[in-house]
Amino acid sequence: MKTKTILRGRSSFVRILLAILLVCSNFYSKALAEEGTGPNPEHPGRTEWIKEEGALHATIAQERGYGPLKTIEHSMKFEAPSFRKVFHTDLVSKAKTEYEEVVMKDLLKLDGTPGAPILPVKPIRLLIPYKHKVVGVEVTTTSLEYIEGEYLIEPTQEPLPTSEADEAKFTLPDPKIYESTNAYPSLPCEDVAIVKKSGYTILLLNLSPIEYHPLKCEIAYYPHIKVEVEVTPEDEAIDENTYYMRVNLKEQDTISSLVDNPEVLNTYIEGVDSEPQSLSTGLGLALPGPYEYVIITGSAFEAGFQPLINQKISRGLTATIVTTEYINANYAGTETGDLADKIRQFIRDAYNNWATQWVLLGGDIEVVPFRGVYASCGSYTDNALPTDMYFACLDGPWNYDKDSLWGESNDGLKRKDIDLVPDVFVGRAPVSNPTELSNFVAKTINYETFPHTNSKKAVWLAEQLDNKPTWGSSSKIPIKQNCIPYDWNVVERYDEVAVWDGATFISDLNLNPHIINHLGHANETYNARISTWDFPLIQNQNEYPYIMYSQGCYSGAFDYDDSIAEKHVTDVHGGVATVMNSRYGWYAPGSSPSWSHWYDLEFWDALFNEHKLHFAEANDDSKIDNLFRVSSNGCYRWIHFELNLLGDPETPFQLTFSTPPEAPTSLTAIAFSATQINLSWQDISTNETGFKIERSQRSSGGFTQIATVGANVTTCSNTNLRRGTTYYYRVRAYNDGGDSGYSIASATTPRR
Repeated sequence: MKTKTILRGRSSFVRILLAILLVCSNFYSKALAEEGTGPNPEHPGRTEWIKEEGALHATIAQERGYGPLKTIEHSMKFEAPSFRKVFHTDLVSKAKTEYEEVVMKDLLKLDGTPGAPILPVKPIRLLIPYKHKVVGVEVTTTSLEYIEGEYLIEPTQEPLPTSEADEAKFTLPDPKIYESTNAYPSLPCEDVAIVKKSGYTILLLNLSPIEYHPLKCEIAYYPHIKVEVEVTPEDEAIDENTYYMRVNLKEQDTISSLVDNPEVLNTYIEGVDSEPQSLSTGLGLALPGPYEYVIITGSAFEAGFQPLINQKISRGLTATIVTTEYINANYAGTETGDLADKIRQFIRDAYNNWATQWVLLGGDIEVVPFRGVYASCGSYTDNALPTDMYFACLDGPWNYDKDSLWGESNDGLKRKDIDLVPDVFVGRAPVSNPTELSNFVAKTINYETFPHTNSKKAVWLAEQLDNKPTWGSSSKIPIKQNCIPYDWNVVERYDEVAVWDGATFISDLNLNPHIINHLGHANETYNARISTWDFPLIQNQNEYPYIMYSQGCYSGAFDYDDSIAEKHVTDVHGGVATVMNSRYGWYAPGSSPSWSHWYDLEFWDALFNEHKLHFAEANDDSKIDNLFRVSSNGCYRWIHFELNLLGDPETPFQLTFSTPPEAPTSLTAIAFSATQINLSWQDISTNETGFKIERSQRSSGGFTQIATVGANVTTCSNTNLRRGTTYYYRVRAYNDGGDSGYSIASATTPRR
C-alpha cells in the first residue's frame, strides 16, 4: 500500500522516471556492502564492519600492544532532517525533474558516486592519547525514526572539468540504488582513517545518520549514535631518522579546534613534558637552530632571498636560508634518493630539530623540484600531478611499493594511505631569474610592510560553465554570503547577470583590489579572461599587490613554463600570492555547487570566520576541513593534491577584526503565558553586531540558537512553547571579532 501511495503521489512522474533509469543510466552504484579491511591486505584503505550484539565492530589493529585497553567514547544527537526542493532540466526535452536535497543541522553535504543519492554526513575527529594506537571501533545507534512524506533524493552529478564547455548531461539516478529494496547507505558509518598532524594521532570517521529507502521514497534517521574507540599503548618501534615526527605543542590550539575531544590534549602535554625536547643539529643540520622560517633555494638565489629573511627577522621570527646544494650533499633521502626526496627528509629534520613551521620553496622547478603524484577522476587520470603537499605532509613514505606512481592510496607506511595532513606550512616562489626573484621579494615585503590602500575591497568573478546552463555564480554567491564581512566592498562580475570580459577585469586590477576569487574556464596561460601576454596592461601598484584564488583548470600548473599563476606572483604589477589548480578544476552541472567549490569555500572560511590569517594556513585549513571527502581515489583526492600556494606561506593577510564584545549581563526570563517566555538583558558592550539567543531544556548542554537580534536590542520573546516546561536560555553578543561570554537564565511555563 505504501508503494502504491508513493507512486500515486508522484503520479506518472515516478513511472516515467523509473523507465528512463532502466534505459539511460549507465553509472555504477556505490557498493552497498563492500567488504573492506582494517587488517585485510587486499583492501588496505577499507574498513570491514561486523554486526555483533546490536552494534557494529571494526578491528583496526590485530596487535594489542603491551598495555591495558582504554576506551574513548563520543556520542552525538541528531535532529530530524529538513528538505529543500531542487530542479534539474533535461537539455533535450526541457522537462524539469523535482528532487529533494536533505539538510540536517551541523551535518555536511557529501557527494557520492555519480548517480548515487547525495546525503549529509557527520565527520568526527577523535584525538588518540599520546603514544597510543587504535585497536578497534564500535558504533551503536538508537532505533530509526521515519520521516513522514515521500522523497526523491537528488543524485550526485558526474564531476566535469571547468575547462570543458561541452554540453553538460544530467546524471540520472542509478537504478542499481534507486530501484533497490536495500537501504542506502547500508551502514551508518564509513571507513576509519588514522592520520597524524604535527605528532598528534587523530581518528577520522564519517557517520551517516540518514537511511534512504529509494524504491519506497522513504527517509529515516538515527536520533543518536555513539562511537567507542579502543586504544592501547603503542609498542611498535619507529625509525626516528625516517618517520619520527616530534609533537609540536605550539599546535595545541589548532588541534583543540580540530578534534571533537580536545580534553585528550592533556596526555600530549604531560607526555611531552616528561621527555627530553631539546633541539639539536639532527641528521645534517649545520646549526642547532631554532629556525621557525626556512627558505630552500639554489645558491645562485641565496643573496636575492636575504632581504626576505631580514624582513622575517624584523617581524620577530627566527629565519634562515638552506641551499639545495647543501641538502643534496648532506641528506640521502628515504625512498629514491632524488633531490625532492632529500628536500623532504631535510624538512622533516628541520621540523624535528629546528621547530620549523614555515617553508618557502625558493625557485621554479629547475631550482626546487616538485613531486608528481597519481590522481584519477572518472575517465581522467594523471600520473604526475604537481603537488607541493609532498613537502608539507611528512609522515611516512609516498611510494611504499616503489613503482613509478607516487601518492597512491597504498603508498603510505605498511601499504596504508599516504599522509594527507600538512605538518608544516609550505609555499613556493616560482622564480627562474633575478628579475622574477626581485619582484617576488619586493611585493612580499611591501605587502607585509605597507597597509593596503583597499584592504576591504574584493573582486568576485564567475563565468557560464556550460549550456545547461551552469553558472559559476552558484558557487561565488554562497561563498560571499558565508564568508565576506558585511562592510567589504565586493565587485561582483557574474555572467549570469551581465557577461564581463578581460578588459573589465584588468580595469578592476588597476584599481588595486585586495582579494580576487574566480570560477570559470582556464588553462595554463589563460584565467579570468586574461592571458599571460596581457600583463603589460596591468598597472596595479607595487605597494598594494592582491591575493587571487581560482577554481579554473591548469592555471596553477607550475611545471609549465610559465603558468598564469606564476605570472601573477612574478610580474612587477601582479599579486603577492595565488592559489590555483595545477591540473583540472572540477564542478557539478546544475544549480548546486560541488567538488572544487568546497575547497574554495573553506579557504575563505578559514580566513574570515576562523581567523587563520597566514597564506598557507588558510590553504591547509581548506584541505583539513575537506579531508572527510577524500577517498582512496576520485575527484576530491585530485583537488586535495593540486591546490598549491604560490606565495610566501608565512605572510599574514592584511585583515583586522574587531575586539569581541563584552558579554551581556542580568538576563531575565519571565513566563508571559503558558506558551511564551519573554527575555531581557543589559547591554554593556559598545561594538556588538547583535545578540544570539540560545535555548535548551537542560541546564547544561543541548543548547540551540533560536534567534538573533540587532545591536542595542535588549529583549526577545520566545513563543510556541510547551505548557508546564522549564526552559534554559543563554544570550551572548557577537561581531566580526567573535562571540562574547554568556548571560544565563531560566523560566517555567505554567500548565494553564
